Amino acid sequence: MSFSKLIYTIAALIVGVWLLGIIFRFAAWLVSGMLYIALFVFIIGLILQFGEQRSLKKRQSMFKAKANKDQDSSSK
Repeated sequence: MSFSKLIYTIAALIVGVWLLGIIFRFAAWLVSGMLYIALFVFIIGLILQFGEQRSLKKRQSMFKAKANKDQDSSSK
C-alpha cells in the first residue's frame, strides 16, 4: 500500500466517523424533541380526560337531583 493511499484511507475514516457523529447527534436531538412533544400531548390528554370526567360527574349529579325531585313530587 502506498503512502498516499494510506493517507486517503485515514482521511476517509476520519470524515466517515465525523459524519456518523453528526448523524447520531441529529438523531439524539430528534428523539429529545419528540420526547418533549410526546410529554406535551400526554399532558393535554390528561387535562381533557379530567374535564370529561368532571362534566360526566356533573351530568350524573344533575340527573340524580332531577330524579330525586321527581320522586319527591310524585310521592306527595
